[in-house]
Amino acid sequence: MKPLLILVFCARLTFATTGQGTTWEIRKTGNDTNGGAFDSTLTSAGTDLSIFDNKNAAGCSSCQSASVNISVTDGVTNGTATITSATANFSALLIGNSIYVTGGTGAVAARRYEVTAVGSSTSITVDSSSGLTAGTGVTINIGGALLTPGAPVALLGSSSQNTVWIQAGTYTLATTVALVGNSKHYHGYQTTRGDQTGTRPLITTATNSTNLFSTSGAGGQSFSWTNLSFSNTASTRAFALSSGGGFWYVVDCKFDGFTTAISAAASALGSLHIDFTEVQNSTVGGIVYRTGTDQIIVTNSYIHNNTGIGIAYNSSGGAILLNNIIVDNTGDGFNTAQPTDVVLLIGNTFANNGGDGAEINTDDAAFMTISKNIFWGNTGFGLTKATVGTNKTPGQALYFNQNAYGGNGTDVPNYIGSGNNPITILVSPFKSATDYSLNGAPTGGALLKSIPTTIPGSTGINFVDLGAIQGIGGSTIGIPTQQ
Repeated sequence: MKPLLILVFCARLTFATTGQGTTWEIRKTGNDTNGGAFDSTLTSAGTDLSIFDNKNAAGCSSCQSASVNISVTDGVTNGTATITSATANFSALLIGNSIYVTGGTGAVAARRYEVTAVGSSTSITVDSSSGLTAGTGVTINIGGALLTPGAPVALLGSSSQNTVWIQAGTYTLATTVALVGNSKHYHGYQTTRGDQTGTRPLITTATNSTNLFSTSGAGGQSFSWTNLSFSNTASTRAFALSSGGGFWYVVDCKFDGFTTAISAAASALGSLHIDFTEVQNSTVGGIVYRTGTDQIIVTNSYIHNNTGIGIAYNSSGGAILLNNIIVDNTGDGFNTAQPTDVVLLIGNTFANNGGDGAEINTDDAAFMTISKNIFWGNTGFGLTKATVGTNKTPGQALYFNQNAYGGNGTDVPNYIGSGNNPITILVSPFKSATDYSLNGAPTGGALLKSIPTTIPGSTGINFVDLGAIQGIGGSTIGIPTQQ
């Protein structure tokens, strides 16, 4: 058995190679011919000029400067990594910034270069001489954000580990953003990078059969999406995130209206970790992990109103679900379609799914912990084990304790028993059909509040509510749109 890793946490231009620490800026007010990026890891790196709406230029507004490091059309190239301009007024602040270079008498192809040194107010050195054919009248654009999420892609090649920041707004894609090679990280924000106010950028498509993002790379590389919303309004839907390699991290995101929101179905993909994320209105399952022998980890998330299975896992590495609301899906809430080494279901709410709340297919050597979950109102079994095996009753490799059952097609778990300290509920334990915090009904939610739990060897007692949402003084915490 593999060791288990638990972690809780457009038009393409050509480019020179950026540094490993390059950060890109995307804004609705940007332009894909702006500089758009900054590498803070360069020796003597200057100031990030990309975090402005417009490029630097004489008389510019919403720019970093209208007098120093300004964009010009009098650039001179000579086939080396040196670029000169009589009017740009270069300064050391420019080091580490990407500049957009094109045109002139040498017909320089549109390309971005990273400034590595400033020789004088009229001369700079960039990271590559490739494409800088000798010429005059060359356009040099300095500073300002880019416009489209796919604009950096051609530069984000196999050698780059870059971060892309996207300011709040709606960005419509007509083609897939294909990420390759080393680690790439897309983060959304509203006003200031990292603010995570709840106002996310929306990345959407109305183009048929178009995935928003795909990845391709070695299994040891990571790709992440944080604080972003994704939607699909096309007649023929596709995926938001489609696999091809690397480890995936999806944190504080929302997905609405895809065939499958997150589809991990390539053997090269490593672990998939999803945290504090909402997935709804998928037409063929919310999350599908169908690859190799790695793990899926889903925590603090709201998976609901999807056609098909909420979370489908068809791999042998292990499935970990902690504190999720998995409800109102037309198929099973959660399903493992093949023998799985490890299954941990702790503190989840499985309710009102059209199939089973959770169906688990484990081999006889598997380890399972199923504790403090609510299984309510599912059409099939609240909880079922797909086949008979030596783990069909509590015993070796199985911790099965303090779960609640009621209102399911069949409340007693199939092939597995009810475990230790089961709780039977007779009425819905939830405040409403959309609020899955616990109500005070004597035979419903009241039975599931402040359940005493001891830690072996300790003298204290921990009191927890069953299911995904914990009550604190009448309020609740934890799940997107359910807090």
